[in-house]
Amino acid sequence: MAETTPLSMDATTVDEFISDVPDVYGFPPIPYDVEDLERYRPGGLHPIIVGDTLGEGEQYEVVHKLGHGGFATVWLCWDHFTETWKAVKVVAASASDQKCSELSILKHFGDVSDEELAAHHICLPRTNFFVEGPNGRHLCIVMPVFGESLHRAWRDYANWPDFLRSACRQMTEAMGLMHGRGVCHGDFRPNNILFKVGNGFDKLDYDDIMSMARETGHIPVPPIPCTGEENSPHLPAFVYPSCGICPRLEFRTAEITITDFGEAYHVSEPKLQTGIPMCYSAPEAELGSGNDKGFATDIWALGATICEVRQGSLPFDEGSMIEWAQSLEDLLGPLPEPYRSVWVERGIKPSRNARPASEIPPTEPVSMTPKMLVSLRNERLEDEGYASRLEAVVRNKNGFLRQLQAGEVLRPNEKDDGDGWKRIEHQTPPEEADQLVDLLVKIFKYDPAERLSAAEVLAHPWLQVENASSVPDKDYIVFASHEKDEEFYHQDTEQEDETLEADVQLEVEETAMTEQVTVEQEVAEDVVEEIPLTPETLRTDDREPAPARQDGLLAWFAWVLRALIPRLYDGPMLFWGSLYP
Repeated sequence: MAETTPLSMDATTVDEFISDVPDVYGFPPIPYDVEDLERYRPGGLHPIIVGDTLGEGEQYEVVHKLGHGGFATVWLCWDHFTETWKAVKVVAASASDQKCSELSILKHFGDVSDEELAAHHICLPRTNFFVEGPNGRHLCIVMPVFGESLHRAWRDYANWPDFLRSACRQMTEAMGLMHGRGVCHGDFRPNNILFKVGNGFDKLDYDDIMSMARETGHIPVPPIPCTGEENSPHLPAFVYPSCGICPRLEFRTAEITITDFGEAYHVSEPKLQTGIPMCYSAPEAELGSGNDKGFATDIWALGATICEVRQGSLPFDEGSMIEWAQSLEDLLGPLPEPYRSVWVERGIKPSRNARPASEIPPTEPVSMTPKMLVSLRNERLEDEGYASRLEAVVRNKNGFLRQLQAGEVLRPNEKDDGDGWKRIEHQTPPEEADQLVDLLVKIFKYDPAERLSAAEVLAHPWLQVENASSVPDKDYIVFASHEKDEEFYHQDTEQEDETLEADVQLEVEETAMTEQVTVEQEVAEDVVEEIPLTPETLRTDDREPAPARQDGLLAWFAWVLRALIPRLYDGPMLFWGSLYP
């Protein structure tokens, strides 16, 4: 009988919960960044609203929604016992048994001091408790409040490459400690790597900390469409769009920390399935047997994370399996065994008329025709100067658009893009690009045994930089997206408060869809209600946590209508396509 390791667990229930949840309520998709309402069921998420309290003696008061995932929500809470701010992660009941990863890893690292963990940039919360609710027994993990994730790092700090390389060195040091203890993170990506905040941040008053968290309002949950049931105990009264903390410059630090060990596993007991997005996922994780994940799988995710943090883009696509495999074969060549056999067994085809994968020679790609692959590389060579996908990602300019302020003087790496926008571009210097390409080529290998170890990554010339001791002394911080149609923010360190308030306003540039956008904005105004919270209005025993919306049902019908309109169009189009492929 195999020995049970501290991190071993029966992952069946967790894997089932991570996978797509069957639609039993019948809610249409929510057009906001909130968790799936279908996950609020027995064994699922714990229904929480702002103003609730958690823990014995109502220790933690819920103030703001920080984030959510497949099997947890994270809340900014005020600790009434210590009078400090905390982040409390509330795990789904199905993932909250004593053998779950979050608790198992605590036990596994029980002999490692907090000082050693901090020195290796790992946040392993020691405080946890359980709460009973209508959906079961939920693990609650108490963590410090951190700043933004590294998902935004390139946009904020691209002018300071050594600062970004320092962050990459720190994350590699953290992975080295985990692997040295026989543990794989399982979900290593920028969203799970956060910047620490400066001293005194957890003691700020309510108004001060909330000035750094954009007010998102709440969305009333209507009666269950399938049954008409109102006020189901399994569902919260409201759901909240997630919004993390954006610290002011005085609280920003250069130190990072690795968080979220909900997918961690012992290398000898790999999970059959993890929730890591496909664009960070290694071939053996997507097309393997399920038992072949290990340290090298983490290393692949580390390589993708390094590329995103330093370059602002990823080498692999996310979306469908076909799109991911096309980017994979574009970069590394035709899919080899054992992945090819799995592809054949699954019967995956890039198009309806494509040859079955079993008929394709091993020297040809399975996600596209050889002609398509050659054309893709030739087109990239002509347009971008590099046939190699990785070379293009690392060496070419990357940029984003930001609104041009009146009277603003453009910097050397900025140019007027017209219509009130300016384009900010960054390009990795050739010598550094040579080193980074060399590192990534040695990480992105089909065969896990050929990839570098964490120690070898750390010893690579590209990571031979000192860990940054402070945030760069810059006169502006840019918050922007890669696409012009999305939200763009500019924060001047002398006018942070004003621009943080302006974060709420969306700048929509779609002109061809003006009428549809107008309808969507009207629905958003109806559905999303601002919740004014001050120290005096925090929940008391004799007060409801949030006002009920009289127009909630009407807003919901508008929401449903918007969800159905695309389906009314897609149905006939799919039928027509079946007649004339």
